[in-house]
Amino acid sequence: MKTLIIKLGAAGDVVRTTSLLRVLPGNVDWVTSDTNVALLDGVEELRACVPWSRVDGLEGRRYDLVINLEDSREAANLLNSIKFGDLFGAYLNGDGKLSYRRIGVTH
Repeated sequence: MKTLIIKLGAAGDVVRTTSLLRVLPGNVDWVTSDTNVALLDGVEELRACVPWSRVDGLEGRRYDLVINLEDSREAANLLNSIKFGDLFGAYLNGDGKLSYRRIGVTH
């Protein structure tokens, strides 16, 4: 199982969100702000920590699950450049508006 977590800002929220890593099976990649990368450096449950400035390197990758915990159009727009099976969190709907989804969506 390949999972992508998108949690960029609020350092305290990033740290609290690491509790998800205990229950997510398989490989987990995490996109965060450049300033928060240091908080995730060395977390052994992560396969990769991707700074927002290098998010274009994810283009075309495939994930079984994406957890987008950001309520921003920029973060939701990232979903247009990757492939995924299930989504939990914010995305841009067909009208370009920020919407929310839970598990069970294929893109």
